[in-house]
Amino acid sequence: MRFAAARARLLALPVELPPAPELLTPARSDHVEWPDRDEPLFTRSSAVLVLLFPGPDDEATVVLTERPAGDLRHAGEISLPGGVAEEGDVDPVATALREAREEIGLDPEAAGLEAVGSLGPVWIPVSGFRVTPVIALAARRPALVADPREVAAILEVPVAAFLPGAPVELVETTIREIPLRYGAFPLPGRRVWGATARVLGQLGAVLAREPETWAAYAAAAAPGPPGDLRVRLLGPADGPAVESVAASLAPWFDPTDVTRMREDVEGGVAGLLLEDATGAALGFVIWGDWDRPLDPEKRGFAGWEAPPRTAEIVWLAVARPWRGRGLGKRLLAEAEAAARAAGHRWLVLWTVADSAARPAHAETRAFYRRAGYADLVVDRRYRTRSGADRLLFGREL
Repeated sequence: MRFAAARARLLALPVELPPAPELLTPARSDHVEWPDRDEPLFTRSSAVLVLLFPGPDDEATVVLTERPAGDLRHAGEISLPGGVAEEGDVDPVATALREAREEIGLDPEAAGLEAVGSLGPVWIPVSGFRVTPVIALAARRPALVADPREVAAILEVPVAAFLPGAPVELVETTIREIPLRYGAFPLPGRRVWGATARVLGQLGAVLAREPETWAAYAAAAAPGPPGDLRVRLLGPADGPAVESVAASLAPWFDPTDVTRMREDVEGGVAGLLLEDATGAALGFVIWGDWDRPLDPEKRGFAGWEAPPRTAEIVWLAVARPWRGRGLGKRLLAEAEAAARAAGHRWLVLWTVADSAARPAHAETRAFYRRAGYADLVVDRRYRTRSGADRLLFGREL
């Protein structure tokens, strides 16, 4: 699979992810039932980095590591860079990137890295870890150096090895006196099994799925942004244009969100619309004064006071086929310039703080951090409809 095709599919990552093949989940081979293995309420949060880059002949390639032999946890196994969340990690993206920096010397900026979302969390009963697989795309092959204390070898494997239909070996073995049977992906001289195999199996299922429309897929796979773009002020008549962009991102935006966006536009909010040469809407940004009238239960963040002349980005969206082209960055820059011209000194926004509640927001947080927005505060007073805390970002204009 070519990297451009993999990138297009991962930029359109669905909220309802296809499962990994059941064969990759270890099962007892003696027909004895497992005890109750439901995930407990309290687990250890961790994250791994599913890092893809363009390999030889532009083949989509994923980075794996081989653990050193010895007394380390999971010694000798093939894994993804990652580890346990630490106190300073604000989310799974931060955990995965920090661990990748420590284990394989990853420099996100040099590799042109973008975090685009996450796969389904994996609970590992033997260690008590709840692992969030963070998907990241590198614009070029990263320069990697293994830390010998944690990594015996760095492997660069084409994603074709994990697509549906790729070889899977059935392994029967005994671990801790328990007879097990599981499927494993074969690599030269190695096997990928367990949680890593399940993550890569789900990655393969995502990459193999049919795009929603071939036209949208072709647009997303094409290099570069569409030509002849213009940004103009939103007007009350632009409600249908905003609605069409938001609808392309369902189910990330639910019908209530879309209705509120259209009502905002038809009510005359400040905003910008990005159009192509035909007048088709590709994206929009909407902002308002921080002190504008709002439901008092949703106003403000616990432990944070807005500086004078603060504006808030309420919505920023780029239509699904055009994501990953720098259009969101352009809209954000235009909004900053417009807010600055209107006399605002600060621009803030919030997003969901918990990747497990809304996996797509991992990409949102990474986007604003790359644009220079700092984490200001996590609000644990008011939660979103999904039950997640809100994370406030901001920057001085």
